[in-house]
Amino acid sequence: MSLSPALSDEDSFDTPTRAALTSHRELLKETAALRRETLALFFGVSARIVLEAAADLCVALGHSLGQGKLVGFLGGTDSAFMRANELTVLPHYGIFRNIGRAWSARFIEILRETGYLEVHGANRPVLVLTVEGEEIVAAHDEMPLLPQDVFSDPVLGPSCPRTALEGRLRHFRASLARLLRRTCRQVLPDPVVRALAYGRPRSTAEIEALVPDRAKPHAAAIWSILWESESTSPPVADPPSPPAAAEAIGDAAPGDALAENQAP
Repeated sequence: MSLSPALSDEDSFDTPTRAALTSHRELLKETAALRRETLALFFGVSARIVLEAAADLCVALGHSLGQGKLVGFLGGTDSAFMRANELTVLPHYGIFRNIGRAWSARFIEILRETGYLEVHGANRPVLVLTVEGEEIVAAHDEMPLLPQDVFSDPVLGPSCPRTALEGRLRHFRASLARLLRRTCRQVLPDPVVRALAYGRPRSTAEIEALVPDRAKPHAAAIWSILWESESTSPPVADPPSPPAAAEAIGDAAPGDALAENQAP
């Protein structure tokens, strides 16, 4: 999957082309800084929404709820509990519907770790705003302060590839999705791609434990992608060769990036 020498060796480019590449890289750096500010604002607003939702539910019900109920409320769960207690009319009901339960659950964990939420009760644990959380909700112009590593969290972070390895995995996923006539996220969900890129499982058995059933036959091909850049292989005894299906998908076509968002 590496570029040919003619394309990867910038010394072969003429002076105007090299200058254009340098200017493009500088623009990307400036843009990345601006985008990071946008992400910080998004995370701050999202954190405030979670805290406000927890406060609204406590007022509406007269007591706090557990994390599962809060995640369901934010995700717009259509349940008898939500309807009977008229929670569906609250402002933040379903606001994270298109984000996913795993994202909401992880975000709530971050807010617990940073001291804005805490768990009360042993038999039926519920989430309660801490003093800091109550102060944020009361001050309408303030946002919670979140740790810097929220940007690199494998669940919370932006959906774009953050490393070259993650980009190669997404490239492979797009090809495999076309082969299996599935969407990319049905083949390898985003959290799984991130877990593979950051954890780098050292055997096909570890990979098979992470990926969905339909991707398990291609564990050897994934293993090759994870370790192809290494000068020495990881301590895996005789890793199997990639299956024929994986060879069939080969290098992705130029339009592969579109496959990330296309249904079969």
